[in-house]
Amino acid sequence: MSRTFARLPWVLGLGLALWMSLPTPALANGRAPSMVSIHPRQGSAELAIWSTWGLLRGSGDSGFRWMCENALKVGGAFDPDLVFRADGALVASTFEGLLINRDGCVFEPTGLGAKFISQVAEGPDGALYAAAVERSDGKIYKSTDGGRTFPISANPGMSNDWWESLEVAPSDASRVYLAGYRLMNGTKQQLFFRSDDGGVSFTPKPLPQAVTGLASDLEIAAISPKNANLVFARVTYAMGDDKVGDRIYRSDNGGDSWTEVLYAAAALPNVVVRRDGKVLVASVSSGSWRSDDGGVTFVAQASTLQMQCLVEREDGTLLACGQNFAPDFMAVAQSSDGATWSKVFRFAEARGPVDCAVGTLQCDTCQLLLWCGLREQFGIEADPTTCGEDGGDGTTCGGPLPKVEEPASGCCGAGGTAGGDAGGGPASPLLLAVMVLGLWRWRIRRQRA
Repeated sequence: MSRTFARLPWVLGLGLALWMSLPTPALANGRAPSMVSIHPRQGSAELAIWSTWGLLRGSGDSGFRWMCENALKVGGAFDPDLVFRADGALVASTFEGLLINRDGCVFEPTGLGAKFISQVAEGPDGALYAAAVERSDGKIYKSTDGGRTFPISANPGMSNDWWESLEVAPSDASRVYLAGYRLMNGTKQQLFFRSDDGGVSFTPKPLPQAVTGLASDLEIAAISPKNANLVFARVTYAMGDDKVGDRIYRSDNGGDSWTEVLYAAAALPNVVVRRDGKVLVASVSSGSWRSDDGGVTFVAQASTLQMQCLVEREDGTLLACGQNFAPDFMAVAQSSDGATWSKVFRFAEARGPVDCAVGTLQCDTCQLLLWCGLREQFGIEADPTTCGEDGGDGTTCGGPLPKVEEPASGCCGAGGTAGGDAGGGPASPLLLAVMVLGLWRWRIRRQRA
């Protein structure tokens, strides 16, 4: 273990404790402004995009509107896991548990209450899965009513296990993959499970490779949209803690065995199995690779974009997180082949904040306190809230809410309030630990990029 790694949690813990005590949440979180993940809404052109400066929701045609981190009840370098449902509801893992947004403004509790959830996923049948990571709970929960209740649960590991990846096969609602790790006496034990009965039970499966160190993670990189048995795994820091480089493994039998198909001395955060059978692997600054034989072999592919994230929409269009500033000048880009890209969105093109009622976190914090500063920082021309020269006089809330389709089962969640303190009171040890982990993971991934 390096000296930096050993000391970092203590330093960050003190800093984060001080950050949580601030009465007014700050917009800056210590990271350069960039996009983190893109989540297409099924059956729609609408996107939910998570960035280091909050949530953007909209499309290339209608434009994108912004919600700050506080509206989702997160902060710092923590990036929530998101699911954008076909009915327009947005599910997020937050500091206050798994929350759901149905009205476009307020994130309310789901049936899991305040349990901390590291991963959330949705099956092709609309079932929601949530992976709990708490001292007394490491279960995988399942909801079939949009998050209102989670009557099905399984305990594949142990309490205190950390779940790194949770994915459902797009072509088979009964196939669920799960990856994570367990820390025991200073040793990191990687974990990989598969469920063939829709999350009712999980079976341990072989690991792609032996554990290499504390910095290494095993992640589910991608699943074929047409073949539930074709799955790809990524091992980060595959050569050891001090050696930057990822390995990509392929399994065509649902994780019963693995074959290494790609190695690069760089982070490989993006793997996509396309609907036409081709496979793309992309790095931030070290290029990309393409496979025309289902991921058996790869060739280097020239690309004009530094990809922070990569997804494919239902229509086959590739969407990627690029660099808003040089060299890409595209925060969100689209492509048909993964080689040539065109702009979908830049920061300066934001249409404004999501307009919500007084008393909501989105109004009271995002719109009234943070929007005008964000607008000036990014050179955003839109000014729907009439920012004044003093940085906010004249800013108002309460305009028309975004229209979101109501689910057939009605609203879910209980006990949610529209307003309140984004911090939720004094920071708990678990919350600080999660924030420390998020900052540390961002730091080493930045070094790898």
